[in-house]
Amino acid sequence: MPPPSKSTVKAVVSKRAPKAVGNYSAAVTAEHNQSLYVSGQIAIEMPKGTVFTGDIKRQAEIVMMNLKNIVQDAGYHMEDIVRSTIYLTNMENYEAVNEIYGKYFISKVFPARAVIGVAALPKGVGVEIDAVAVKKVEGPAGKGGGQVVVEEIEEKF
Repeated sequence: MPPPSKSTVKAVVSKRAPKAVGNYSAAVTAEHNQSLYVSGQIAIEMPKGTVFTGDIKRQAEIVMMNLKNIVQDAGYHMEDIVRSTIYLTNMENYEAVNEIYGKYFISKVFPARAVIGVAALPKGVGVEIDAVAVKKVEGPAGKGGGQVVVEEIEEKF
């Protein structure tokens, strides 16, 4: 069995997104599996760094823009996101947040996702979103990862 490969893990710092507000990185990349792990983003407006706690759609827009900026500044694309989690303090805001979230993905294959209702979020916001992205593997003749295949699964019970 070959020895485990060494992996380089690097913190991602984006000037277009808020700095981490605690003992964590806004995002980290893991070189060995070409992945990006983005910490939960909340509605902090850039460049001033002010927290926005008003309209939930506006909060979701700010969160998604911050997430997108981190993803892009790390050298990834929104289409590279394979998993996300949305945290809501009020599940009645699901539809409004989902509408904004969906506008940030142009692929027909959305990331796997969970939406979790929570009692509270940092700084009194109503929504927080984290994500995991994996770079697409280069295909033949250096032309991206090829066509995305969506497989329909027929359930038989």
